[in-house]
Amino acid sequence: MQMPKFLRKLFRNILDLRADIIKHILFVSIHLTSNQRKIEKGKNLLIVRLDGIGDYILFRNFIEEIRKNFPQYHITLLCRGMYKDLAQALDSQYIDEFIWFDRMFFFGNFRCLYATIKQIRKKHYELVFSPRYTRRKHDVGDFFVKMSSATEKIGISGISIDYAQKFAKHHYKYYTRIVEVEEKPLFEFYRNKEFFEKAFHKPLSISNPHIDVSSVSYSERLPDNFVILFPGASAAFRQWPTDKFATLATYIQTRYDLWILIAGSKADYFLAEKIIHHLKKVDTVINLCGKTTLIEFAYVLSKAKLLISNETSAPHIAAAVHTPTICISNGNHLGRFNPYPAQIFKEHITIYPPQIARSKATFDDLVSQYHDGSSLDINSISPADIIPSIDLLLTKHTDYTSIS
Repeated sequence: MQMPKFLRKLFRNILDLRADIIKHILFVSIHLTSNQRKIEKGKNLLIVRLDGIGDYILFRNFIEEIRKNFPQYHITLLCRGMYKDLAQALDSQYIDEFIWFDRMFFFGNFRCLYATIKQIRKKHYELVFSPRYTRRKHDVGDFFVKMSSATEKIGISGISIDYAQKFAKHHYKYYTRIVEVEEKPLFEFYRNKEFFEKAFHKPLSISNPHIDVSSVSYSERLPDNFVILFPGASAAFRQWPTDKFATLATYIQTRYDLWILIAGSKADYFLAEKIIHHLKKVDTVINLCGKTTLIEFAYVLSKAKLLISNETSAPHIAAAVHTPTICISNGNHLGRFNPYPAQIFKEHITIYPPQIARSKATFDDLVSQYHDGSSLDINSISPADIIPSIDLLLTKHTDYTSIS
């Protein structure tokens, strides 16, 4: 039963008031307790990047460009603790200090918010970069920028998800400079590139996201030839049914001489077990859910013949380690996070519901319709829609052929 409109409005107003009260208390508390004599001065730079794992993958290669442009600066990255091991393993050579923060909204732990702001204010930052394109009403990214007391604060002219654009522009006042980017839809990697090229006033040579896993240590023995299934997702509308994943696994086992590895977080363990429950041949199946760190997963993924995944972080990591990928998507954020441009990675196929896959509309028209979200049912995608792409990607390489 849907909540009445007046109750939804009342609930939103209560949340707004609570967020405003928390902001005010934090602002006053920090100013009352700050000791200016203890602030560390010097060439300090802060990057604020508080979004998901996939967003980080599409952004992180630009950290090297920041280091090249500011070689003498002490660089701090404020980002999510959920990908701590990945960020430390890949980017410690460019980042001097990390600040981990996982509570994205003002309704989380007040003490954690306060401690993070105090940590930010320990240094006098000459410069802050905040390139996050999407703004939400009660997230804390812009507020951290405001509280940083940096000399120069550079942000991006982004989009607003859950409140009016005119209110989003109020947050622009927290910055000394807003980089104006194109309003037309753009794949997220290219959006990051556009931001930094305009911020640095010069073109950048970086052409695609990439992850170097050559130095990753992974002690477990892997099969010689395997496909990875990734059945988890951050939201139910992104999650393809486990019985359909099982149908694909059976097809791969029957036609190809490949192991099946099922990967994901600890929370995905039982999704993997559901898939395995549907399989007759289980001696060449491994449930890896919850058994690898993110950087270890990137290494394992780099060795796979193919990834079949819901639209989540895994396809972005796969593209960065150049593993052929089939991404199953309901069309959410079409043109922004999917499909992958061929210029970035050609062996990355996205499978959509029939309303998109069989549409006679132009790609630009489809992007206009689904760029900001999709309500299409991912369950309408059948295994038969995916099998031709499996065959295409598995038989494309000369070192691997079908056994049927």
